[in-house]
Formats: sequence, C-alpha cells, structure tokens
Amino acid sequence: MELTMENQFLRVEVTSFGAELTSLYHKGTQREYIWGGDSNIWSRQSPILFPNCGSVKNGTFLMGGKPYKGVQHGFAKDLMHHIVCADDRVVTFRLENSKETADFYPWPFSLRTTYKLDKNSLICQYNVVNCHTDPIYFSLGFHTGLRCPFAVGTAASDYAVVFEHGEKLTYLAQNEEGRLLHKAYEMDLPDGRIPITKGIFSNSLVLMGVESSYIQLEETLSGDYIRVRGTNTPYTVLWSVPDNVAAVCIEPWYGIGDFADASGKIEEKAGIICLPAGQEFTCSQVLEVGTHSH
Repeated sequence: MELTMENQFLRVEVTSFGAELTSLYHKGTQREYIWGGDSNIWSRQSPILFPNCGSVKNGTFLMGGKPYKGVQHGFAKDLMHHIVCADDRVVTFRLENSKETADFYPWPFSLRTTYKLDKNSLICQYNVVNCHTDPIYFSLGFHTGLRCPFAVGTAASDYAVVFEHGEKLTYLAQNEEGRLLHKAYEMDLPDGRIPITKGIFSNSLVLMGVESSYIQLEETLSGDYIRVRGTNTPYTVLWSVPDNVAAVCIEPWYGIGDFADASGKIEEKAGIICLPAGQEFTCSQVLEVGTHSH
C-alpha cells in the first residue's frame, strides 16, 4: 500500500512493501530528491538493510552450526510490512518473524520503521526488539537513493558529496569480488568535499568512524542540498550506480558486509550487534532539504 504524508514544506510517499521511502518532494523548489527506481539501472529506492548490511559470504551464515540463507542487504526490503499507524505527519510499519523469515533468520524479532515529518526534514527511524529469551544478532542500515541531479538544468558533474567538516577518512580495501579486506586506506579531505565524477563510488566506499554528523549531496553553484544527518555511525558507505551517477547513496550502517576470510558464524561477523533478551535497538537518520536559490 502507498501512503502519503505532507506538511507546508514536503510531500513524502512510502510503501508498505519493504517499508520503503519512495518520494521526497519539496514544494518550494518543486523538486524530487529520491531516486525513481529505474529497473534498468537500479530498481531500489531506499531499502532497509536488516538483518545484514552488504553481502554474505557464500550466501549463508551459521548459527549453532545450522545454515541460514543470507541475501544481499537482508530480507526486510523484500517483504510486506504491517501498517501500525498512519496520518499526515507520521507513518509506522512493523515487520515480525514469520514462516517467510524462518529460512533466513532463526530468532523472533520485531522491526518497526517510522517516518516523521518535521518542517523541511524527514526523520527515518528503525527500532529492533529482541522477542527471544536469548541474545539475537543482526546488523541494520540505511540505503537511501538520492536523485542526482535533483535540479533542472544541472548535470551530475555539477554536484559534490560534502561532509559537515573536513576530516581524514578511513576506508576499507576490497578484493576483485568486492569482498572486504583487513586493510585500510586514508583519504585526506581538508575541505570536506568529494566532487561527483563518472563512476565514482561504483565499487562503494566503505568508511569507518566518520566524525561528521551529516553528509550532503550538494549542487555546487547554488549550494542547494539534500542532507543526511546521522552519518557518524560505525560504518558509512558511499555508493552510486556503476557508470551512471543517477543515484547517490549516503548510507549510515550499524554493521558491515563480510570480509574475505569471514568464518560464516553470525556471532563472529564484523560489526554485528548483539541485543540481549527483551532489549531494543534504535537508530535514525534525518533527510533535510536546504535551498538558497528559492
């Protein structure tokens, strides 16, 4: 089911399939900021990453010696989520363990996804509840596709990914298969800017320990932006569609894809969250539209 929220600044559309954000339209600029989901380029728009971020080595993970299917970015994006509440300003979805999840995940859980309008911003929050009597393991992440370009008459080359402040970035090496390696590189970014060029981020840039609390996609000439707040997470990934910078993703992650030498045991997975029985884990990002030319 498609649902719409709006206030005087924004009109937002979300869908119960995957609890996915599908549109963020700014009324003042008359611009759409979310990638449209072209199946010939990248069919997704802003998938929820649960219970894993990134890929799973050999397509399986082990828990108690039993194998479970591990799909790219987890299964939450591929299932229908139940609508808990919906009005003009707030929508909340819930996904729980079921027969559909049993082959992919061994534990009872509840995943709530909430979208809330606040002036020119959209708050996106995930909440995982451990419904089991033992600890559960999972990763959780955002993967919002930002439209590039978002302003009429501009090209992708007119944009940059801009950090809150200049900093030295640390990113992980990857092998030819895209599997992570235990080797890190540094990128000195004194002005906090990475200009958009063809093919940039097509192999993904997996950053560790970003200090900036926000990163934005900015149109260089005007300074207009779509900002992602909440990026000072354990891992932050920058990705764009290979050879087609039509969508740029700024992704706060609580977890990471498998390393080349991963054991396959979920409790040994890098960046994994271990949530005690009955406890909750909550994380959020805020999408903020800023404009100087309107």
